[in-house]
Amino acid sequence: MSQAIVSWFGAAPVRFYLVAVSALFCFLTLAASHREPTAAYRSQLLFLISTAVVIFAWRWPVLIPSYALNVDEGMWVAGALKITVDPVPWRGFDAATSGPLGSYLLALPALFGCSIDFFSTRLIGTCLMTSAVLALYFALEWVYDARLAQLGIVPAVLLVALTDEVDFVHFSSEYLPVFLTTAALAGAAFVAAGVGSARARVIAAAAAGICLGSSVFAKLQATPIAALICCGLAVAIFLTRRGTKEAAVLLAIAALSLCAVPAVLMVWGSVAGNPADPISYFTGGLEYAASGGDASVGTRFFFGTVKSYAAFLIPALMAVGVGALALVRWRSIPRRALLVTAFSLLLVVAAWYSIYKPHRGFPHYLLFSVIPVSFCAAAFLALTREAALWQRERFWVPMTWLTVFTVPALSVALAAPNRFVSSIASHTMQPRPPEAEAVARYARRGDVIAVWGWAAELYAHTGTIMATRAADTAGLAVAGPNLASLRERYMSELQADKPKVFVDAVHPGAFFRMNDPATQRHENFPALADYIRENYTFKEEVNGVRIYVARNSGA
Repeated sequence: MSQAIVSWFGAAPVRFYLVAVSALFCFLTLAASHREPTAAYRSQLLFLISTAVVIFAWRWPVLIPSYALNVDEGMWVAGALKITVDPVPWRGFDAATSGPLGSYLLALPALFGCSIDFFSTRLIGTCLMTSAVLALYFALEWVYDARLAQLGIVPAVLLVALTDEVDFVHFSSEYLPVFLTTAALAGAAFVAAGVGSARARVIAAAAAGICLGSSVFAKLQATPIAALICCGLAVAIFLTRRGTKEAAVLLAIAALSLCAVPAVLMVWGSVAGNPADPISYFTGGLEYAASGGDASVGTRFFFGTVKSYAAFLIPALMAVGVGALALVRWRSIPRRALLVTAFSLLLVVAAWYSIYKPHRGFPHYLLFSVIPVSFCAAAFLALTREAALWQRERFWVPMTWLTVFTVPALSVALAAPNRFVSSIASHTMQPRPPEAEAVARYARRGDVIAVWGWAAELYAHTGTIMATRAADTAGLAVAGPNLASLRERYMSELQADKPKVFVDAVHPGAFFRMNDPATQRHENFPALADYIRENYTFKEEVNGVRIYVARNSGA
């Protein structure tokens, strides 16, 4: 992003709000408009462009900070950097319960000679959420029509665009599976609607299958949502093309596509790496979900954790309530509308289960529900139209819908200064942390280093490559049934890659999972302590971060 443009906005934050609110007004005006059939294509294109513009108009300040907004961002950048030298899943890098696909996506800038850093990571994340919203539009258009789709995506757009909640705007592992499951939902809707040619429906079924299979390897937590959409696709094919040759073809194509990405990753990870590693992805994820967390996930988590999310969820529940009343009063609603509504409710349940099952109150888990809740609210809005309310209130029903969602979202967004907008100027001049500057004195961009602790942002700040698959070493410092094997694997990888620099980032000010020097520094791992003592020289300590350099490195 141009430094001059950023500085212009930073000099007077009111300029940001003028542009962002103007973009929002244009988007809402187009959402409220009733397009003529003769201008449908141009109107649709203009509306979709306005959707992307309003999201980026509000979100771009999030891209600027040159530091990690969340500790997970450092892990993601580190994994993407490692892919540039070792792309084998689970051998070169391991994203734990998130699977390898997110890291591959974040490594794409390297193909074009661009840097992999916090900016590129958040830019890709914003593109994923924008694409998910656009996919929701097409899903609603193919299930209902363009008019309903315009209104139906408004709740999701308002949340994605206007929120400045750190857990919603930093790159998180939910972004990719949210996009993949929504794209699969759109593909299933296309197949169910029977639009386009037979070839187009085959392509849509294949795309839906690929996205669903991929979503499991983007984040295991998305499995309930993906499984429900998979079942919905199969049921839609069966109900709409029962007994036809096309039904068999679509089912076969979807099934084969569903298995394609998992098969490639499992075989690749097993042959090029360790056969047990791909299996450990599933067993580790299940153990994580079954172990329970230290935070309850109840009503307060949904309504009291993030204000912008509550401003999205409460109007959505109101819309569901009004649609339910229409369903009770007018009983002659078509079966197809009822089936879609029932599916939308199940989709919300699946999303809720994905959020609830780990029993950990991480706000970014709520992102799993943004598309399902929006789809469900739109389905109940459609019930009011099926109940003939729109014929009498063609103007007021859409305007009420827009008002009910826009006023709370905009009120929350403007109630306090956007934390990213108010600091644009300082973010553009943010220096690297002193610890990163110290590491950079001994390791150049592209060099292999190892960081002991939970400080993967050091890889991101220096552009260095992690020596082992682990971006953090918390699992190696806590007693557990697999501690011996994990430590043995770590030492094997460390000795094989021979990092130029070894960094012990355990200190009282570090991330809470690795901040106890007495029990978690590398000296508490005898084999590692011996290896570092024999092969490395201590150089300096900065803010508690200790830096060692290999004796044969020449540094």
